[in-house]
Amino acid sequence: MNVYSINPRIFLLLLGILAAGCGQDTGEEVADCSHRGAIRSPEVIGKVYLDADHDDHSIYEGGLGRGDEPLAGIDVRLLGKSRDALFTSCDDGFFGFGDLANGIYIIQPALKPGYKVTTRNRPDRLVRAVEEGSLNLVAFGDSLPVVGHPVPFPERLAERLSPLVEVQLHNEAVGGTSSEEWLPGGYYFDRLVPLLPDADVIVVSMGGNDVLYFFQDMYNTGDFSDLEERFDIVMDEIIGRLFTIIGAVREHNPDVDIVYLLYPNYATCDGWAEMLGPFQDFIVDLFDSGILKILDSIDAIDPILLIDMYGLIIEKEMDLDIYLADELHFNDLGHSLVADEALRALGISRVGEKQLGMKPHFGMELE
Repeated sequence: MNVYSINPRIFLLLLGILAAGCGQDTGEEVADCSHRGAIRSPEVIGKVYLDADHDDHSIYEGGLGRGDEPLAGIDVRLLGKSRDALFTSCDDGFFGFGDLANGIYIIQPALKPGYKVTTRNRPDRLVRAVEEGSLNLVAFGDSLPVVGHPVPFPERLAERLSPLVEVQLHNEAVGGTSSEEWLPGGYYFDRLVPLLPDADVIVVSMGGNDVLYFFQDMYNTGDFSDLEERFDIVMDEIIGRLFTIIGAVREHNPDVDIVYLLYPNYATCDGWAEMLGPFQDFIVDLFDSGILKILDSIDAIDPILLIDMYGLIIEKEMDLDIYLADELHFNDLGHSLVADEALRALGISRVGEKQLGMKPHFGMELE
């Protein structure tokens, strides 16, 4: 009997070639539409589509509509602590992953050249951070990330991500600050600069105090003339500063995932109703116009991700008062809700007792 030996290096090389030829080099599992019927619970299923009618601004603003087109042949990746899988989307845009263990998973569709994700729920740097084993999370802006409960939403977001990756959090938000105070060259932005190069995910909450100070000035002067026109100018200024700040962040870190917190319409809550009386409906409409202006303008910003609290409250018909500590800040339930919505903005699904994002969707269009 002849005994043959093989060089171990050659053996490993051959294995690598065979794996590459079978398409297994990008994950533990590769599936396509032929596996659709074999998906078993608990499962994450969703769709990818071309946002042909250009009406998507977040996971709540838009969605797969009559004017949209399903995207077939898109590789969608599921990345968890102990599972890495691909599913190539079907003709109707469907993708799915089944038999999932409890935990959190990033769901990331591949991007065609020149395309962007209009639902603003596809991170990039986060995936690489998870692969590398550590995540630097930075939050900055106004009081929402630091006021309302001893454990605010950035800390909760870090805790929710910790089963997937080691997280280091820097919560640099400052209560009472306006967007103008965070402009590049100012004290607060300069304090932020050393943290930017190593950041993987940045959460921004900004603009609400600008609006409050605008109304405070009007009240102090007693000049309420041309209110709608002047409010529109203020919103343009907020959006312009946001563009400037995000641009400056990108100069320090071109690859960081930036997540913007879009406020709910606070004027709909009971506290504001008591303050505004018969003027509540007018202010609600005014705030709606300002928030929608941010949504309409956000397409001009680079591909930031969006925590759309405004869209969530409307779509789910939620009682905002339940989530507020006062007329402006989130309570325990509110901070927990924002942390969960931040997960959704990061393209994350959670399997287990408190399921989240089990049916994600991703709209895409040419930039």
